[in-house]
Amino acid sequence: MPDSSRQHLLAIYRAALATVLARDSRCTLLCAGTDGSDGPGGDAGAIVNAGTLRRGQRQGLDAGEALRRADSGRFLQASSDLLRTGPTGTNVMDVVLGIKVAH
Repeated sequence: MPDSSRQHLLAIYRAALATVLARDSRCTLLCAGTDGSDGPGGDAGAIVNAGTLRRGQRQGLDAGEALRRADSGRFLQASSDLLRTGPTGTNVMDVVLGIKVAH
């Protein structure tokens, strides 16, 4: 069964953009739900960077195929980029935070 959520999809799109277009390894993006659960997988979301696609590919997965199949959670699990917080007891919003390290 496909495993995907809104934060997984945003995270994997960002990783693809960094790797394919920007080639910028200095950027990291956190995409997560404040309640600790985003979608069917039981994780809060993901923290990704330019290495996300490479790590997933080493496990034999393709990010483009994961997006087409709405199965980004499986890809992010294979790349070790899922964020697992457990239940937080609050459900305020989704959080998207980008960090870029200066030269």
